[in-house]
Amino acid sequence: MITLTESATKKLHISCALNKSYIRLALRAGGCAGYSYDWSFDTPTLDDSVVKVGDYGLIIDSQSEMMLGDVSLNFIEDIFGSSWEINSASANGSCGCGRSVALGGCNG
Repeated sequence: MITLTESATKKLHISCALNKSYIRLALRAGGCAGYSYDWSFDTPTLDDSVVKVGDYGLIIDSQSEMMLGDVSLNFIEDIFGSSWEINSASANGSCGCGRSVALGGCNG
């Protein structure tokens, strides 16, 4: 299950509307912790889970969703910059920059 905070919902709505597209979150083998997060603009397929935000939203493929388990997304903005915070029930570690994750003791 995918949960979005209020700030993540707002950022997704703006980004999707500006690009007239859905945003895909996927896991790819690699990165310093085992798997890296891959973000792209895309169109949903029948195999995707979709969280609608306005006319578009967030999509995640079934394999990535299964690996992440319950996941919550937050968008953080402060005077030093902005970033996505991804919290996964399956994660047992991550790298310092937050761009990759270790899942259930397996590596990419």
